[in-house]
Amino acid sequence: MKIELLYFKGCPGFERTKTTLEEVLKSLNINEEVRYIDVNEAKKEEIRGFSGSPTILIDGTDIEKRHTTDPIMSCRVYENKPYPDRYIIEAAIMRAIMPKKILFMCVHNSARSILAEGIARHLAPKGITILSAGSNPSKVREEAIYVLKEAGISTENLYSKSVNDIDTGGVGAVITLCAEEVCPVFLGKAYRLHWGLNDPSKVEDREKRLQAFRETRDELIKRIGLLF
Repeated sequence: MKIELLYFKGCPGFERTKTTLEEVLKSLNINEEVRYIDVNEAKKEEIRGFSGSPTILIDGTDIEKRHTTDPIMSCRVYENKPYPDRYIIEAAIMRAIMPKKILFMCVHNSARSILAEGIARHLAPKGITILSAGSNPSKVREEAIYVLKEAGISTENLYSKSVNDIDTGGVGAVITLCAEEVCPVFLGKAYRLHWGLNDPSKVEDREKRLQAFRETRDELIKRIGLLF
């Protein structure tokens, strides 16, 4: 895997981006060396794909999949911030690796991981197996089913299950989704990512709870969309 971080001095997001990139690589046990390129000192052919400072390229592809013909010599903005969130970097690395089997996990496998399973099945390319499970499974929340159907996403065969009830052989990546609880631990060999999202089922007011499910769904569509 070829990893490049392109930048020029003076933009506020470089140090934060550099630190996050290094943390992601360490947490995933990826020992690839990062090439840091100051675009003001580099040759023109070395800065193809530069979409502003800082830009991360994984195997020559921008982490947000931006396409530029000429270098953009300005400071870059990621979702109103001068640096990319961790999940954007993680998704780009996972795209390069592309595990053939991905497991989403939380405690009850009733809301967040069920939403993730449905969305990922909807978005994943052919040949990718998607699973979800929980350490203390209960039952699928009706709000999860509702908001998936609302977005035109199939809810067929979505049910709450324990990690002991599924075939975890060949799982290449595990994405945990707990925020306020202790997430379950997957003991197999796999890349591990953590997307801490608040549990929408904890919202007491019914209408606000349904809106919380929609917001969780939309956040997962955004993140899983980047993954694939």
